Amino acid sequence: MLRQIMREAAADARQKSEAAHKRYFDQLRRDAIEQSRLWFKNNPNLSTAQ
Repeated sequence: MLRQIMREAAADARQKSEAAHKRYFDQLRRDAIEQSRLWFKNNPNLSTAQ
């Protein structure tokens, strides 16, 4: 019985951890895109340099 409870608790913790990591990295990616957008907006001559 205890083994089943511990297994379910571990599965629940794993699922919550994966969801939290996904949210964190999704937000990190959105923030990086926004920062790049703002940087290129403020430095337009560099955004087209070759």
